[in-house]
Amino acid sequence: MLNIHIIPCLEDNYGYLVENTLTGNTILIDVPEAKPLEDALEKNNLNAKFVLFTHHDWDHIDGYADLTLKNLTVIGTKADAHRLPKLDIEIEKNTTIEVDGLRIDVIPADGHTIGQVAYYLPDHGILFSADSLMSWGCGRLSEGTYIEAFNTLECLAKLPASTLVYSGHNYGEMGGKFAISLKGDLGAMNKRMKKIKEQNKLGRPIVPITLSEEIQTNPFLKCHDDDYANELGIADLSPLERFTHIRQLRDQFKG
Repeated sequence: MLNIHIIPCLEDNYGYLVENTLTGNTILIDVPEAKPLEDALEKNNLNAKFVLFTHHDWDHIDGYADLTLKNLTVIGTKADAHRLPKLDIEIEKNTTIEVDGLRIDVIPADGHTIGQVAYYLPDHGILFSADSLMSWGCGRLSEGTYIEAFNTLECLAKLPASTLVYSGHNYGEMGGKFAISLKGDLGAMNKRMKKIKEQNKLGRPIVPITLSEEIQTNPFLKCHDDDYANELGIADLSPLERFTHIRQLRDQFKG
């Protein structure tokens, strides 16, 4: 059995502690900030043994240098190793690895950055998507191309609809404002926005979210929906061109 501890870090990041109750060990997914993660480990009496990095952005790795934890096994992709903390285990994209008895698919997630991966635990229906598929959005293209980001989302959208998505940030309200500005299923989107506002007001995480709800309300996952594209006036564009158009609109959106 797994317990996923969602730890708010920095201004809007999430760090994750994956507690494996069978082994008594815990895996850290990224280290945005050391103290909140170490406080949560101590409070819950967790034994941290592994760190899995998704990508090299400072707000996902800089907390690692401040950790006081010892004897952690640090894991990340070979493709991004030169920009990650020193790795004990270098892994390849498009492979399945085993960490503490857990099967983890390493899914390429280029677009926001080059070298990013998402971690999917198929036996548990859990996806750690970092800055690729966001809760109600997708990562801004800081290094990659539109086609890389589009292909990443196409791949993630093919996972089971019941998959629980844990993304790297809480950008939910702004993402919701943007989605609502484009129209679409306003009933579902207004319902989701109300929930997110309540969660934020109470200081509760807005993740996980099911992949099915993302597909229903996230504009970046609706590029094959001709009715939606028609509402946006882009029905004559290819799915990739629709994605590019929506990403550019999001980049200009001020809320």
